[in-house]
Amino acid sequence: MAAPERKNRLLVITIIAALTLSFWGLYYLSTDSYRQRSEVNRAPERQTATDSGGKTAAPQTDRLVLKRDERIDVGRTSLIYKGIEDSKIVVDLYLLDLDPKQGYLKKIEEDKAEEGFLLGPVTYRLVSANGGYLALKIVSMTRTP
Repeated sequence: MAAPERKNRLLVITIIAALTLSFWGLYYLSTDSYRQRSEVNRAPERQTATDSGGKTAAPQTDRLVLKRDERIDVGRTSLIYKGIEDSKIVVDLYLLDLDPKQGYLKKIEEDKAEEGFLLGPVTYRLVSANGGYLALKIVSMTRTP
């Protein structure tokens, strides 16, 4: 008679332990600290492609097309095309090594841009520009230590 009673107690304790662990696990996975840690772990995956902030990863070719007000990374710089003013191409340059949140407004004359111009460590040549898009060719990219 003692054996079946002991088995019932063991079964009840096992069921309670399993339910407790299940609820604890669900609670832990729903906390903000777990979500923040999982976001940090997934951040490098998102940076290799386009993320929700309109930021595009570095190009794989020597051609680059910037949409107006869209940020794109090239090497250790970021560019945002702002449009054309008085036949000058307006670009915000972000030097990621120096200060990734500080943009430097650059105005480049269209006729000089066809010959080539330097933005940060990257030399570009203008392919075409209009109000909505800027097409550039990457001529050279110097590496900084």
